[in-house]
Amino acid sequence: MDFRLLFTGMGLFIVSSCGSVTGGGTENEGTARENDNLHKLTVSVSEYRPHCGGMAPTPEMEANITRPGNGMVYYLYEDSRPTNKSDFTKVTANNAGIIELELKPGNYSMITEDKMLPLDEFLAIHKVEGIHYSSQENSCYEEWKNAANFNVELVSDTTMQIQINHRCFTGINPCLKYTGPHPP
Repeated sequence: MDFRLLFTGMGLFIVSSCGSVTGGGTENEGTARENDNLHKLTVSVSEYRPHCGGMAPTPEMEANITRPGNGMVYYLYEDSRPTNKSDFTKVTANNAGIIELELKPGNYSMITEDKMLPLDEFLAIHKVEGIHYSSQENSCYEEWKNAANFNVELVSDTTMQIQINHRCFTGINPCLKYTGPHPP
């Protein structure tokens, strides 16, 4: 399965450069720009949850299908993925779904908190067995776990928009297919 197509289709990352910055926080939050070599990276995270049938959605439900990813936790790393958890920087989206960072130029990636787990624990969370689900091989889950949620080459102040698209009955799991009946 081509993971690049999957991530593109799921819309996990939409990148646009040369933007401005607002709010956010990090566990390793640094001091103000002491050096002109630092650039601001703003990541705006939102989640899309479709209406999956059943009772018709209320106007309020329709208006709130896309929500800010407030409180979402990511782990940032530079260049290649470290093996030691202490080499990651933990970042959390604020109430508006914004993460703000000041970083030196370079290539950065972020992963979700669950991708920090060993493969067997990751499988225990995400691999679903059931009459209405068809799950792919463990290699699909391993590839998903090892893939960054997004990458960016930081050469100037940058703003990124990330929309996490959930699917009906399987959420964001690219290795799971729902085969059961759909509500009317």
